Amino acid sequence: MTYYALCITICLAALMITFAPLAVVCWIAEWAVASAKSWSAETRSRAVLLCRAVPMALSLGLVFLVVLPSFLRWEPATTGETIGWRLLSLSAAALMSIVFLGARVWRVAASTRKVKAAWTHDASPLPGLDDVYQLADRGALVATVGIVKPRIFVSSDVVAALTASELDAALAHERAHVRSRDNLQQAVLSALRLPFSAGDRAWTAGSEIAADLRAIRSGAAALDLASALVKVARLKSTTRWEACAATCLIPQGQESALADRVQRLKELVASESAPAPRHGIGLAIPCAVAVALLVLVTQPAVLQIAHELIERLV
Repeated sequence: MTYYALCITICLAALMITFAPLAVVCWIAEWAVASAKSWSAETRSRAVLLCRAVPMALSLGLVFLVVLPSFLRWEPATTGETIGWRLLSLSAAALMSIVFLGARVWRVAASTRKVKAAWTHDASPLPGLDDVYQLADRGALVATVGIVKPRIFVSSDVVAALTASELDAALAHERAHVRSRDNLQQAVLSALRLPFSAGDRAWTAGSEIAADLRAIRSGAAALDLASALVKVARLKSTTRWEACAATCLIPQGQESALADRVQRLKELVASESAPAPRHGIGLAIPCAVAVALLVLVTQPAVLQIAHELIERLV
């Protein structure tokens, strides 16, 4: 029993020791990213997501790929080592953090399910579009709700205000959010948010511009999308929700970013060209680095060094 208790407390302590400094560094980096006006909105959005996800991802990777294997390989099952107050304090702090994180995830997931279920109950499929649901009235509502299986909702006010081509462009924007799993990204950002984090608005602004560009690449007309944005912005927003994974054509509290989006769409109309597709090399580089680190840290020599460090911790 002592062996397994020691294993669990060491893993939790290692998680706390690595996560805390990484979280501080990435919190500072997030402030810098959010203030980097020379970067494009899409780049800032991806960087913010990286800053939020890296501390937890690296910490979990270190625990499960280095700390746990090294303990199981070199620590004797008949160990007589005891759990000291320092180790116990660190593991307790890690456990409290995990519980807090789990509560956040549950809150976002439960709120999202509640909103999606309520809207689905009150909505009806938009004629000719099985993947879009129409809600009566609701003002300026064009939104995608849901984490695992997101669903697109549009208000009857928006349907009445837009032409057929404008509505198609607005729905292409929301389908772009679905393909990019932006609601899942939003849930991750919400769960891993530290106090006074600065990147939420930057992520939202960048994800909306990225969805605009993906909608145009999928065939929507830039002029129609720009016109749809302006018309929907003129409608009164009557829908509010909190702690819900949802993306909107015009996000709440982001109305000031509308001018930038419309301007970019006007530039595309003037140039008479579609935005160039984004290549995957930006993702391939960090993936390659991650694989290289994985190979490095799982080497027996590295695991033995990790075990010696664990012994000092204990």
